[in-house]
Amino acid sequence: MSFVPIPSVPAETQNLRRVRFDQAIRANVARHNELFSQNCAHGSFVSNEDQSHASTNTAKAVTVAETLLSVGVRHGSSPSRIYCDRAGVYQFSFSVQLKSTSASLKNAFFWPRLNGLDVPNSATKVSIASNTASVVPAWDFLYDMKDNEYFELYWAVDDTGVFLDASVATNFCPAIPSVIIHATQVGRILE
Repeated sequence: MSFVPIPSVPAETQNLRRVRFDQAIRANVARHNELFSQNCAHGSFVSNEDQSHASTNTAKAVTVAETLLSVGVRHGSSPSRIYCDRAGVYQFSFSVQLKSTSASLKNAFFWPRLNGLDVPNSATKVSIASNTASVVPAWDFLYDMKDNEYFELYWAVDDTGVFLDASVATNFCPAIPSVIIHATQVGRILE
């Protein structure tokens, strides 16, 4: 049995093919990124102000005041509402800087509301006891949203000695928002 030798390709041809291949890959990645950013709504919102409760066992909306990034998602005239401009499946993520003002045990409760209604089976309790201690509750929710529907994060406390704490920037780190909320479209609603 004899083998047919594979002809060698001159180096300049190999390099030209590689350059064209690299250009094609870069063009496809750029096109994909452009389509993805145009088609997937997303937003990032923060509050740099303390938020507290005047009374216990009372539902109160968490608010955001600054938009860091927004494409197809926005907060409206009500600073607690995150609106989705188009239908889709959205992931809502949040973190809050919870701080205690005394050593007694305190509980804070967090849950989502969609279009003004509490979402069933969605609340979580966070406990904090140490004086001046901080805890950072953070988690995600995934919901089907229709055009212009909105998401809100609500909270309640069983002791007014706990609040959402914002801290200013220092010489070694940036400011700490009291609230960070992200909304990301992760899919379309399939019918």
